[in-house]
Amino acid sequence: FCLNRCFLSMMPVTDAETNKRPLPEDPPVDDSQWKVGYIYSAEYAELCDKVLTVHQNRSQVSHALVEAFDIFSHPDVEVIAPVPADEIDLREFHDEEYINFLNAQANMKENSPEEEDVSLQQKLENALGVRLDSSSEDEDDSQTNQRETKRSWESSSSCSSGSNEAARDKGQFGECHFNCHTASYVAYVGGSTMAACDYLAENAANTPDSSSRAKPSTVVFHWDGGRHHAAPDKATGYCYVNDVVLGWLKLLELGYKRVLLVDIDVHHGDGTQNAAFDSPLVCTLSVHQYGKAMYPGTGHHDEIGRGSGLYHTYNIGLEAGCSDETYLSMVLPIIKNLKQAYNPDVVMLVCGADSLAGDPLGEFNLSLNAYLAVVNAIKGWNLPLVVLGGGGYNVPNVARLWAAVTATFLKPVGEKATNPSERKKQKTTNEIEDEEECGFCGVDLHSEVPSHKYFGLYKPSFTMNVKSSNVVPDNNKEEQLQDMQAAIMQNIKKLGEVRNQHSPKAQTSA
Repeated sequence: FCLNRCFLSMMPVTDAETNKRPLPEDPPVDDSQWKVGYIYSAEYAELCDKVLTVHQNRSQVSHALVEAFDIFSHPDVEVIAPVPADEIDLREFHDEEYINFLNAQANMKENSPEEEDVSLQQKLENALGVRLDSSSEDEDDSQTNQRETKRSWESSSSCSSGSNEAARDKGQFGECHFNCHTASYVAYVGGSTMAACDYLAENAANTPDSSSRAKPSTVVFHWDGGRHHAAPDKATGYCYVNDVVLGWLKLLELGYKRVLLVDIDVHHGDGTQNAAFDSPLVCTLSVHQYGKAMYPGTGHHDEIGRGSGLYHTYNIGLEAGCSDETYLSMVLPIIKNLKQAYNPDVVMLVCGADSLAGDPLGEFNLSLNAYLAVVNAIKGWNLPLVVLGGGGYNVPNVARLWAAVTATFLKPVGEKATNPSERKKQKTTNEIEDEEECGFCGVDLHSEVPSHKYFGLYKPSFTMNVKSSNVVPDNNKEEQLQDMQAAIMQNIKKLGEVRNQHSPKAQTSA
């Protein structure tokens, strides 16, 4: 059958498969039991960087770090070729007029030869304020680099040509810059997330037709996806296609009954929330920085869904300066209770890196360890999982996150499978502390960035660790946090009650 935007609200809520009683805590699963899919090709990474100039060649740099750790050659990893969506696929969520408008841009002129002569290395050096000379040991001024990066982004995201101005007048793009590659980019991002969902259904042991959840599961990474701001009729927030929505529509088509979306990008996932606001088939949780000055300005915890989707939307809106302690004390209890109440059979995670300390567009102080704590909590559910990239504007830190999170699902192999206690005997105290603070699971990423093409970007530390900071004071007040958490927990309790009312047992007794 053909899915469309109305499908989410049209599906019945009382299906017996939809209303199983909550499962007990999932048993521990050995890392070797995870099958890992990874969407990537060099050509696709280059395409993403040609369109998302705001990210300063993030895709090529980040995938290069993943490859430098030999993750692509790990026996449990399958690299999956990106797949373009056709117009029928895109129209499941996006308006026909918007797709037609995008296709018309394919005839725009390519960049001038002068622009093409600027190498990737030069662009990165100009944007980040560093030289890609791996032998250099000079310290860099991170605050100066961030100011220069933000200035270059503000320039790159402006619309300068006549056609761009016309697009803004029509409300098609807002702040989003576009070029002759945009239509192809939209097709590949949307199609690749849908392909990730297909791969998940084909390979996960706990597929919709499986009777057991205590079996090994599958995770698929599409780091170039997670464009959670895009609306049906326009691009916004540097998001040209809402591949997240296209992904969950595909999962529902494949037979999954309840999709849980966890979004830890620093910006509220407004596009995804709007798309699922009336539906009980998708439950969304966004953890983000909230405030009038923070894009997009939505995501208060009193936004909880409506109609049949009531109590299926959740927001944890935190103030600037959020620390690891504040973040984890709010997020971990909530996602645990939400999982138990909603009882999803598949999970999507938008793992935007802009909540990390040092991001130019976010004001959280989170360490990489905080991210991994959330990822490991979700991993412990042993459910089929799609991981998408979302935002992130400090390119080296984005790369660190992509590599670390991917490695969390992998079992050490070869020399890296040595007993951890033996490895510790060969390391200094400082090296041990760095490795433990990052909290890597699976492949031993050491704590040093391996030598590769972009090694110079990771100065001055040349390590994988992203430590928390206190550059921005933590503006979150304990009383307000307690009130917000209590309100969210109460709504989760109501969600459980609603689902129990629709259970086959409740209907029989009635």
